[in-house]
Amino acid sequence: MKLKLDEDGNVVVVDGKPVYVDDDGKDVEVDVPMLFIKVTELNDESKTHRLKAKEVGEELKSIKDKLDGIEDLDEWLETAKTALDTVAGLDGKSTISAEKVKELRAEINSAWEDKNKALKDSYEEKLAEGVVTVDGKDKIIRKLTVSNEFASSPFFSGQDRKTILLPDMAEVYFGPSFKVEENDDGEMVVAGYIGDNRILSRANPGEPADFNECIAEIIDKHPQKVDILKTGKGGTGSRGNAGDVIDSTDLGKLKEAYDTAEKANDVSTMVGLKSRIHAVEHPPTAP
Repeated sequence: MKLKLDEDGNVVVVDGKPVYVDDDGKDVEVDVPMLFIKVTELNDESKTHRLKAKEVGEELKSIKDKLDGIEDLDEWLETAKTALDTVAGLDGKSTISAEKVKELRAEINSAWEDKNKALKDSYEEKLAEGVVTVDGKDKIIRKLTVSNEFASSPFFSGQDRKTILLPDMAEVYFGPSFKVEENDDGEMVVAGYIGDNRILSRANPGEPADFNECIAEIIDKHPQKVDILKTGKGGTGSRGNAGDVIDSTDLGKLKEAYDTAEKANDVSTMVGLKSRIHAVEHPPTAP
């Protein structure tokens, strides 16, 4: 491309733009200022591309340095992809695991509460059974101790018993005054009480009284002491309105007199008649 000259050898100018003739012989009007600006922009763009190419070259060199130890790049890339997929899967599973842990925790808590309730119910059931068992054993112990004391005491048994009361009747009246307790040696003993006070022995001061000493003390302080103690053969301390009937062997008369005493609320006569009725119904056998 060269400038176009006129006949006088001057540069041909059209609209202030020099005219050039290209290789095909065509006239080309060239805007020089615009061309300058364009060239400057191209230079700047070229510079930018060079800098980017340099950065890419440095990154490629860094990657190349890191990949120098890898023999099979394709295999390494496949392994890396698998590892990334695995990690992604683990991330998902970690969420599921958290939910599963929450669910399992709820199930464990529920199971623990059910088990705890079952144990509590079982404990309360066993405790109730134990209370019943203990009560039953306490009754057996009392029967074998307190009842036996009344049955064998000379105050209530034998030909020459000291009171008008038979053992079972005496236990009804005086049984509440006795408790089965454990002494200092760990032995079960029958302890007598008047109110809340333990009855102490007169024969052995400071020591607990035995059963018969307790009975003697209780009767001695009883307001119907005279009526309870026997005064002679076939009689009692108080015949009341029963008269000579109490010495009778006629069960009909004895029971009639008992009914009369019961209506009159004559307790002492009732006791004497009851003892006599028992004696007539169950006479002692000859040895």
